[in-house]
Amino acid sequence: MNILVVDDEPLIAEGICFIIHKMDIDCDIVEFALSGEDALRKMEEHSFDFCFSDISMPNMDGLQFIQICKDRHLCKNYCIISGYADFEYARQAIRLEVKDYILKPVDEHAIFEMLQRFDLSNKIKTSMKTADNPYVSEMLQLISEEFMHDIKLRDVANRININPEYAGKLFRSHTSLSFSEYQNRYKLNQIINKIKADRTMNFEQLAMENGFSEIRTFYRVFKKIFNMTPGEYREKFLDEY
Repeated sequence: MNILVVDDEPLIAEGICFIIHKMDIDCDIVEFALSGEDALRKMEEHSFDFCFSDISMPNMDGLQFIQICKDRHLCKNYCIISGYADFEYARQAIRLEVKDYILKPVDEHAIFEMLQRFDLSNKIKTSMKTADNPYVSEMLQLISEEFMHDIKLRDVANRININPEYAGKLFRSHTSLSFSEYQNRYKLNQIINKIKADRTMNFEQLAMENGFSEIRTFYRVFKKIFNMTPGEYREKFLDEY
């Protein structure tokens, strides 16, 4: 994942980059730009998956910058950073399909949680886009339709009439994940999205409704992927908002 931070205050831009570098996120490039014009030049040189942009910048504000980027198809995913809790900015940002809206001073946990969610869902989307093999496409389709039943690779292979061992190797070669790893990430992505939409929901109930047959398995998988328990995740990223 390549990330660009755009802010006309060097200490803030460099600070956010430093925070991202410390995180357990799979990043290849993390760069910053001190103006919208500088950011556009960098985006023409490199492909970025995610962009943090300050709203209040001279010459070209953050919303103007994001609109130009979208018109030129330079990046699809954005987070607005602002020192002003202004609803009009938030409304315009939503219209531009900005992923999130963070107020200064920027909270390290908020950045981490957002990028972790994006990284999780991005791995799923990337796997689906790169699955140019018809067997892999069928396996991905079955996961998306039946993940709540915790389907097994052997059963899926039998349904599409290929050898289970071959199916496993084929799946990993096209998605960079094992069948079970992908399915677990898909389940967690569904659960996190539902928790974000309704904070009253609990992880345990959603785990059972979204393909985890045992709570202890859900806890183990969650801890492995997020490096924290569901309770710690809720305390850090959900209960405080």
